[in-house]
Order: sequence, then C-alpha cells, then structure tokens
Amino acid sequence: EAFRREERIILGMAHITGGGQPDNIPRMVPPEFKAVVQKNVLPVPTFMSACRSLGLPEEELYATFNMGVGFTLTVAPEDAQSIVRYITSQFSYSFSDYVRRSAIIGRIEERKNGEPRFMFADELK
Repeated sequence: EAFRREERIILGMAHITGGGQPDNIPRMVPPEFKAVVQKNVLPVPTFMSACRSLGLPEEELYATFNMGVGFTLTVAPEDAQSIVRYITSQFSYSFSDYVRRSAIIGRIEERKNGEPRFMFADELK
C-alpha cells in the first residue's frame, strides 16, 4: 500500500476552512504551479443545494462553505488511486444523507505568466 512505502507520498495538505478551496489549496502549492479543481466530483451536501436554490452564488458556496470538501492532499498522479482507496477504506462515514468519501478532485499544473494559482474546471483533461 502507498502509505507503507518509504519515499515521500503526501506532497501537500490543506484543511479547507474560511476562504474555501480557492484560498486554502494554493497555500500548499509552490508559486510556479497552480491547482486546477474540477467542480461537482463529490456529491453536493443537501445544505449547499438548499443555499444554491435560495440564490446564493456558487462562488460564495465554494469560498464560504467549501461545497463539502474539508481536507485535501496533493500526491503524485501515480499514487492517487491507491491513496483514495486507502482513505476511503479507513475514514468514510455517513452523516444524515451525506456520505463523506475521498476522490480525485483536481491536479497541479505549471503556471504561466499571470495565471491565477487556483482555478476551477468543468472537467479535468
């Protein structure tokens, strides 16, 4: 399993608090790179859906309420699936109608001049 290997597996971690994904994920990424996160990979919690239906802008839901993403890890692409399997087997649980789980939600890319350090994508290539 990936966690038992001696080399460095986890390259970065971010606890998604105030500021949501756009403010917290870039803190773990060197400035010459950007984080690209795909929206809607994880199920949207009922509370977030209710807020959205009341007219709260999606940007605010991601920035203030994090859309259900509480913690992120940055790992090498070749380790991602085994990390997801391990975390899912050890730490998944249900709360009301929302099932917490782990998933690959993005990637780290080289940043070009002037590009932001974080961006959302409708889907990952």
